[in-house]
Amino acid sequence: MIKVNINKKNFEIEKGSTVTHAIEKSAHKSKYPTLGAFLNNELVDLGDKLKRDCKIVPIDIKSPSGLRIYSTSLYFVMVAAAKKLFPKDTLMVQHSLSGGLFMEFKKRKLLSFKDIEDLKREARKIIKADKPIKKETVDIEEAIEYFKSLGQTDKMSLFKNVYSDSVTLYSLNGEKAFFYGPLVLSTGVLKTFDLRYYPGGMLLLFPNGSSPDKVPPFREQKKIFEVFHEFEDWQNVLNVCDVGSLNKTVMNGQISQLIKISEVIHEKKISYIADKLRTLDKVKLVLIAGPSSSGKTTFTKRLSIHLQVVGLKTSMISLDDYFVERDKTPVDKDGNNDFEHIDAIDIQLFNEHLIQLFQGKTVELPAYNFKTGKREFSGHKLHLERDQVILVEGIHGLNPKLTHYIPEIMKFKVYVSALTQLNIDSNNRIPTTDSRLIRRMVRDAKFRNYKAEDTLKRWPSVRRGEGRWIFPFQENADMMFNSALLYELAVLKGDADAILREIDMNSPVYYEAKRLRNFLSYFVTLPPDEIPPTSILKEFLGGGSFSY
Repeated sequence: MIKVNINKKNFEIEKGSTVTHAIEKSAHKSKYPTLGAFLNNELVDLGDKLKRDCKIVPIDIKSPSGLRIYSTSLYFVMVAAAKKLFPKDTLMVQHSLSGGLFMEFKKRKLLSFKDIEDLKREARKIIKADKPIKKETVDIEEAIEYFKSLGQTDKMSLFKNVYSDSVTLYSLNGEKAFFYGPLVLSTGVLKTFDLRYYPGGMLLLFPNGSSPDKVPPFREQKKIFEVFHEFEDWQNVLNVCDVGSLNKTVMNGQISQLIKISEVIHEKKISYIADKLRTLDKVKLVLIAGPSSSGKTTFTKRLSIHLQVVGLKTSMISLDDYFVERDKTPVDKDGNNDFEHIDAIDIQLFNEHLIQLFQGKTVELPAYNFKTGKREFSGHKLHLERDQVILVEGIHGLNPKLTHYIPEIMKFKVYVSALTQLNIDSNNRIPTTDSRLIRRMVRDAKFRNYKAEDTLKRWPSVRRGEGRWIFPFQENADMMFNSALLYELAVLKGDADAILREIDMNSPVYYEAKRLRNFLSYFVTLPPDEIPPTSILKEFLGGGSFSY
């Protein structure tokens, strides 16, 4: 017998019992189905067996980890349904979009509404039948041979560079697949979803932590989709669409060319934005916004250089200097200062200064003292010359409230984010959130004296702020810049893995650290030797030519 703790309840159970058996014995109650669990702070399937004394924390769809299990399991249902209906084709997940997953077939470029309705109907049959999702561990060589027999070269390339003797595979309805992370025990808990047509493919929509009972209303994201589509086109040209093909490029000594092309793609896009601004003679204010660790600062500095090349002078204003004084800062539900709230900015003063500058007046700009929590004036003055624009970088740049006194014709808004299209393989996408989190962890450790554990603990709060103040306004952008680089995770891996290893298994974020380490293990490590000094990646690695 072994000792188990669930919800502060202690009891004994036979060694070798499953996680789900232990949860049932504990009489755990939840409004929503249990999808997985934390076993001694590690995320596991409900079918995993207990080997020693442990603490179990059941999770449902309201947990970010539970939502990941739900969405991945639901996608597997779609894969199994698609294989039955279209046996000669392969369903692939591409990226997140509008709160769901954008999927497409490898060969079938034109989907009819009937195809999608048939797929939805077949998926519902599998869910209604409550089909089991079985898990097995096989030798890595056996897995390579299996996927070779299916012609799935993405998985063959991936596993060839995995430093492990075995790999976990899942099977459903006769379909066997590799998934990075746990799945549900059976399909019956996946009742809530929708499948709808989207150009080039389809969207798989499902509940989330804020709407666990139903699929949230559909939100169109045309501009974000265009950015993903543009990035996908470049990947096809470079023949690097997944981690396996990236690893192959590194191992074959061809990564130098990939780095150069990736950086030129960025340069070309920034140049295009500068050329566009040169034609808009009434624009005097360029607002640059995006989520954490998107590379907004480096983008702004590079855009300033390109604008000067086309004959426009630039000045930069920091929104941080327009914080209201500390005692006037909004507070969150826990009573803490909420510096991400838009009312933490003195919007009235900011707009007054902009209007005065556009009227040809000289303005003394403030400087916010973060130690005292007060605004100071030290004689820093600004006067706009002809053919001069103001660049403002900050999370609220796309929010109409920030500059509601300034006519729209005078504003140009740019949304910057790391929207990676690179996936682990056809079944496992890389969330853009993970790419930004890894960037931030490395930067925080190098330059802000924060441990990876500190960054991981702060990340949920950062994400909530983004969900409230950034993502709702991203489609307001006049232009979008994708700061993702195809090769970046291979470079960041070395630093990220080292600092993640420092997190103790008793830490509340240990499970997340292990998940990220497992994810990074699929990449061949790439040294940063050939990264140019103006690269956005230097904002996180250091050694660049810009000062921050």
